[in-house]
Amino acid sequence: MHWFCKPGPEFRTHHLHLVPTGSARYVDVLAFRDYLRAHPVAAAQYAALKRELADRHTDDREAYTEGKADLVARLTEAARRWRTGAGSAPGAAAR
Repeated sequence: MHWFCKPGPEFRTHHLHLVPTGSARYVDVLAFRDYLRAHPVAAAQYAALKRELADRHTDDREAYTEGKADLVARLTEAARRWRTGAGSAPGAAAR
């Protein structure tokens, strides 16, 4: 994965991740997106955490990202199971 931020890492107005099509990261990112679209409770939980972290870490992007890490990992795992049909019950992942 490559990432690009403009004008630079210290101050970012743009942040872009480039992921090879078909890579494991690519598949996970799309599964995560689709899972949140299909599971509004999980999406609301993720959105609430992002708002809380944005308020708490207005000038610390790394702390914001770290604060999301556990939930993102859990939701990504749920998205993988959901994508393969192993965890299709709504809300199964967010627990």
